Amino acid sequence: MGLATFCYATLPNAGLGNRLFPWARSVVYSHLHGIQRLATRWWNIKLGPALRHESDWRWYIGQFRRSPAELNGLSSAFVKLTQPKLAEPAQLNTAPTQRGVVHFADMTGYFAQLNPHHELLRRELLASTAAKWTKHGTSEPIAPIAIHIRRGDFKTVATIEDLKTTGGARTPLDWFIDTLRLVRRQAGRDVPAMVMTDGTKAELAQLYAEPNVTAVTTGSAIGDLLALSRAKFLIGSGGSSFSLWGAFLSQCPAVFVPGQDPAWYNFKNQSDQYVGVLDPWKPENAESWTL
Repeated sequence: MGLATFCYATLPNAGLGNRLFPWARSVVYSHLHGIQRLATRWWNIKLGPALRHESDWRWYIGQFRRSPAELNGLSSAFVKLTQPKLAEPAQLNTAPTQRGVVHFADMTGYFAQLNPHHELLRRELLASTAAKWTKHGTSEPIAPIAIHIRRGDFKTVATIEDLKTTGGARTPLDWFIDTLRLVRRQAGRDVPAMVMTDGTKAELAQLYAEPNVTAVTTGSAIGDLLALSRAKFLIGSGGSSFSLWGAFLSQCPAVFVPGQDPAWYNFKNQSDQYVGVLDPWKPENAESWTL
């Protein structure tokens, strides 16, 4: 064990995708240097989603448990009170130089230093998930194509061109529909697709009218993410870190709307599967997938 005995992640006041970044860096750092982690506080009370009547309030209560790799309770509190707080190093492979608690916070670098560690992080995420939800990442049947549609507090844009300059924007529904049709044409069949969304059935009715498309609700954000992590092909929402975590954990091909390139998140698929933008109206530029 190194000089620093512990490390700890403070999760941002944000959705699950963004909350995972500091947690993941702490997991990788702990693994690389043999340092025990202090228990993560996953729950998060925020009023915005409730006041907006969103389907997911993003409080995460009851969705996680203490990982066997973490120190919990009074022992964890004692360490925080008595040990000096150390800044996160710029590089995760930099070993600690003094005793204390290495502190991880915010979304620094996104996936830049996490890319090689997707297997470790998937295992540890399952170990940190409440038993009620782990089946969605291991044994619950899922469709080969996963479609994640982010609505909530994302803004509606007037044209698809606006996506190039607007953050937190809703990917247009017709892009999801035409992308699904293109992927299926290249596969040569109506491959079953599951839709995970915080949108309503009414606003996504056109998509649900497509053959072999099913709305899936696991009942929790972590259950949805674990289900996404088992997809063979992901059609994601532009600007959604939740979609990107699905692509990261699954390491499957994943496509996003033009103007919302996932490269912004420093994500690189470790199996050289395509993860990037796809214009379904210019199929000559599309990859060919076997599903």
